[in-house]
Amino acid sequence: MFSENNNDIPIQGANVYWENSDIGTITNQNGDFNIKLLQNKKLVISYYIIKGIFMVAAEDYFKNIEAVHSGNLEVRLAENNQEIDAAQALRYKVFYDEMSAKPSMEMRKSKRDYDRFDKYWDHLLVIDNSKSKIIDQVVGTYRLNRKSEAKNNQGFYSSEEYNIDGLLNYNGETLELGRSCVDKHYRNGQTMQLLWRGIANYVFYYDINAFL
Repeated sequence: MFSENNNDIPIQGANVYWENSDIGTITNQNGDFNIKLLQNKKLVISYYIIKGIFMVAAEDYFKNIEAVHSGNLEVRLAENNQEIDAAQALRYKVFYDEMSAKPSMEMRKSKRDYDRFDKYWDHLLVIDNSKSKIIDQVVGTYRLNRKSEAKNNQGFYSSEEYNIDGLLNYNGETLELGRSCVDKHYRNGQTMQLLWRGIANYVFYYDINAFL
């Protein structure tokens, strides 16, 4: 049974997988899991416990931003403007074509969802490597903004709609997540687990303590 700090309280829904492989599973309601044994691989267990506005994460996680793989799917940060453009195209398809939000005239012409923050934020992508073109490969995305970057680059998106002074005054690193969407053909547990594993990598790399 997997539990937090060996306190006999089982953790349900923790991600369990072998490092640099597509073999993984999640813990059940009793904190138990079954996974194929791989030699010379590191077993990784990651999970979150939400406490108010803070999110505490498991400590035994890689402190680097590595791509995460599962079958044909890969989660990593966008590496160039072409990949960001593909994320913006996916956001337009989901937010405006599917959800009937009202785009600006410029967005309607370009079929892209974008704003002034895109230039400064990191873009986490779910990529289907079975596809040949990047515009088709990007099937999920999250936009990530750290306080250490936001203070010098346009600030937080949320500050335009909410009073977030408490978080702005918080001494630790804060992460704002936004513009999340997944292609309708990929809306399943596998894709969401990959996204959260990618976010977990990011959280540990930058030592993030609070979320927006």
